[in-house]
Amino acid sequence: FVENVLNECHTQAEVQRRQASVAAEEREKSSSPLPPPSTFPRVFIANRDDYVPILHIRKARQTDADDIEGLFRADERQAIRRQYGEFYFAEIVLRDSVACRSLVAEYFGEVVGYMLLSNDVDVDKLFANYQ
Repeated sequence: FVENVLNECHTQAEVQRRQASVAAEEREKSSSPLPPPSTFPRVFIANRDDYVPILHIRKARQTDADDIEGLFRADERQAIRRQYGEFYFAEIVLRDSVACRSLVAEYFGEVVGYMLLSNDVDVDKLFANYQ
């Protein structure tokens, strides 16, 4: 009988301690600067390959001239032809040198981007137009 009473007291004391501990944790949570875990931001994983294609970059070839021209809007193509001539894109690709390099981006064999790199840069004109 005495053992049962002692066990009950021990159990009751332990229950009271646990209740006090839970109450203290609740007070701590309510005074915590962090929001409750259910409102924490979630992390989403987005693989680059699912949203952004992997492009192959290479030197432009003369056969790319029509594809490069097709990347520009019709009004831009007309303006380029007026200013630089009918075969500007073919000429610029053929002009490949250390001073002027044409690159294309391919996606599954189709030209989808173009870059003309040149060391002939008018820095003053850039600053005037892109500040």
